[in-house]
Amino acid sequence: MIVNVLKGANGKIVTLDNENGFVATLGSVGAGIYQVTLDGEPMLVAPKGYLAYEKSIGYFGKTIGRYAGRIADAVMTFRGKTYELSINDGEEPYYHCLHGGVEGFSFKDFETEVGEDRVTFTYTSPDGESGFPGTVTLKVVYSLKPNENTLYIEYFLSSDIDTPVNLTNHAYFNLGGEYDVLDNYLEIPSSKYYKTKNKAPCSVSGVTPLLDFRKGKKIGDVAKDPSLLSDPVNGLDFLYIKESELACSLENDEYKAIIRSDMPAVAVYSDNYPREGMLLNNGTAEKKYSALAVECEELPNDFEAMCVKAGTVKKRYISYTFIRKEKL
Repeated sequence: MIVNVLKGANGKIVTLDNENGFVATLGSVGAGIYQVTLDGEPMLVAPKGYLAYEKSIGYFGKTIGRYAGRIADAVMTFRGKTYELSINDGEEPYYHCLHGGVEGFSFKDFETEVGEDRVTFTYTSPDGESGFPGTVTLKVVYSLKPNENTLYIEYFLSSDIDTPVNLTNHAYFNLGGEYDVLDNYLEIPSSKYYKTKNKAPCSVSGVTPLLDFRKGKKIGDVAKDPSLLSDPVNGLDFLYIKESELACSLENDEYKAIIRSDMPAVAVYSDNYPREGMLLNNGTAEKKYSALAVECEELPNDFEAMCVKAGTVKKRYISYTFIRKEKL
């Protein structure tokens, strides 16, 4: 294992190299993933250049918190008390708190501690930051599995009071630097999902089982279906209830990515609203359907279930395994 530390524009850049052709490049700003390469080929996308990556509001590969996803009307009620949160999403009269608000974890420069085979990013969020209660400390530990091309992320949360926290990593997958991901096969072994803004889950085998990915489907066959193109979703933007630690898998002709987590849900988003013309770190320009964001997280709005209890350490993990298909 080789670990290198470089100075970024506003934070530190750390590379983890398993010396078998698998390299993860990480950033302390947002405790995020800038890129993962397998035998020199890119597996993710983010804005090209560390400064653009660090300052991006697109959440590319960043750690999201305190709350992954949207909190409707930027109001959270927890144990009988109502909290007014930071507003950074939506249009009048519907404003929301998205991904932790304007001071979310993805915009913070985490402290960096480098070990022989891992890097630990740490940030302490003060009570009231973006309107959320409690002083919360988050440690994000990245490491590589020694005998496989897996990037492993561990989260360690603690707080001075009981408080809800919903974390994710917002990595955008594009395996091998493709033009887009429309021909990629996506498999999600889940029977229930949430529609945009719905408060109750739907069955994937309902009246129109378009969003049933249990046997795998081409992303383009679903994202470009007329029923979604006429919907505000404009492609994939759904959250699935997980039924095992396997969240989903994505593959094209050359590569396969397998995403696992102990979190109970996974959101998928097909880059429906890109920043047109922005250059990405895989050598392409961002466009609609450039990549698939995969976000393992807690169940939406279940604030009690996602609670970090005072005096304890709550642990979660996400792992990304990449395979060159000729090696299957």
